[in-house]
Amino acid sequence: MPIHIIIGYGDWGRKIANFLVNQKFFKKIYIKNSSKFFEIYPKYKNLGEGTFKNELNKIDTAHICSPVQTHLKYFKILHTKNVILEKPIVLSSAQLKIFKKIYKKKRAKTLVNYTDLLNKKVVNLKKIIKKKKITKINLIYVKKKKKYYNRFDFFNDWLDHPLSIVLFLFGKFKKYKLLFKLEKANKKYFNGELNINFKFTSIFVNILISNIKKNDERSMYIQSKNLNYKVDLRKNNSFKGIYNQLLTKNKNPSFQNLKFYEKILLEKEKIIKEIKKL
Repeated sequence: MPIHIIIGYGDWGRKIANFLVNQKFFKKIYIKNSSKFFEIYPKYKNLGEGTFKNELNKIDTAHICSPVQTHLKYFKILHTKNVILEKPIVLSSAQLKIFKKIYKKKRAKTLVNYTDLLNKKVVNLKKIIKKKKITKINLIYVKKKKKYYNRFDFFNDWLDHPLSIVLFLFGKFKKYKLLFKLEKANKKYFNGELNINFKFTSIFVNILISNIKKNDERSMYIQSKNLNYKVDLRKNNSFKGIYNQLLTKNKNPSFQNLKFYEKILLEKEKIIKEIKKL
């Protein structure tokens, strides 16, 4: 059985660790954060920060879910391992150039955890679109009371989700219209709301990202000529899907390639640059 390491132990890192301990995919699971290095499975053992580099040769796979500004650092360290990266993979197109150089030399797997693209209803929607039965798609991402100290960090963090769905479904991005609202919640942090409207031939796509509204929501609303329905994007065991990809020799889905990551990052940069002017 392989030996695995989780880089980052915030809320998301803890969820991943809890999932993996129950699944028993690995012989050992290590945790590395900014100041600690320890074993969490099969038993807890504090190994000490200084032993991290010594254990690297024993590690087979990794999941990088540390803050995005540290992704490049750990991707370089783990470049010989099969790796899952949380999104966004890097902060900017400048960092992406460095990432690409490492990626192109890397022979092991690199997977990005596009949670929503592992949802069967999103995958099936692509087939329905080809039959020209859909008229409108609304993608709603609301995170209440999420504190962001930079006015655009919330959008940088969350835009990957809906943009990955749009690119997966249509294979490209179109011209869009933006509506943007920003309010300062107090002296320290900002709340904001962003609407993006695309049109793909006869299908309208609307994206709403907000941390102003009162209730959390992560949904996809589908309108067709005969039927309207809602997909709750939170009801999705994404960890199992992404770990099946990591641990099997099967061919990865088409969205797991460098061009896909790059298109999302460049589109996101373009949108954020535009809302900064508003």
